[in-house]
Amino acid sequence: MPQKIPKTPEDNDLEVVKKHLRLLWAGHDEKPVRPGPRPRITVDDVVGTAIERAGSAGLSGLTMRDLAADLGVKTMTLYAHVPDKKSLLALMSDHVFDSSARSLPHSGAWRDRVRAVIDDTFQMYLSHDWLSSIHTEQPVLGPGFLGRYERQLECLQGLGLSDITLDATLTFLNNFARTAALDVADRETLNNSGPDWWQAAGPVLEELVSPNDYPLATRVGTSAGQAQGGAYNARSNYAFGVDRVLDGLAVLVDRPVP
Repeated sequence: MPQKIPKTPEDNDLEVVKKHLRLLWAGHDEKPVRPGPRPRITVDDVVGTAIERAGSAGLSGLTMRDLAADLGVKTMTLYAHVPDKKSLLALMSDHVFDSSARSLPHSGAWRDRVRAVIDDTFQMYLSHDWLSSIHTEQPVLGPGFLGRYERQLECLQGLGLSDITLDATLTFLNNFARTAALDVADRETLNNSGPDWWQAAGPVLEELVSPNDYPLATRVGTSAGQAQGGAYNARSNYAFGVDRVLDGLAVLVDRPVP
């Protein structure tokens, strides 16, 4: 009798991926309504309420027990719709992806179209800051994720790039926007670099630090601080970064690479 080969952690991860894929695509095609009483809650109810709770309480405040209380059902009732929290997070992410990039322009100047892609991703992660904390390099390819990917690619058509370069470009744009949104969210939550911070820190720095010791830092820092209202302005840096990303992409658009 042949021996069974024990499963490795990688095998278990693959099983999780398969489970999530089946769950994500389960409701993609409409099925006939079965006769009988309507269930008290649906998967959409669970996902929508979970997104609201994550937005207000963060992922640490999203427990199956609290979610059940929000929905007015017992905790075990949730497991009839969502098998576990990891599956719930996959459904939440895919729902947010599905609502993103729906109004991207497919015509007009390429810089305007690319800027729209960046801004859309930036706003998506800024509106759902919990999404960054579950970001992975191997996303679960649900209908929401693939639909968003398709809409973004449609927006970037006509740039004269190969398929491989186009995919790499889109990945770069999304990563830039996600990182910038996370930076803005962190800074605005901490609120430690605006005018109030400078009012407290400025006089102390003037007392402790001699401008003669740091002439460049003093000159540049003073100019930048006056222009952006503090030591650091994440939104101003995002706007600056978008322009630089577009300038860099112009090299590829003008001289496509394989």
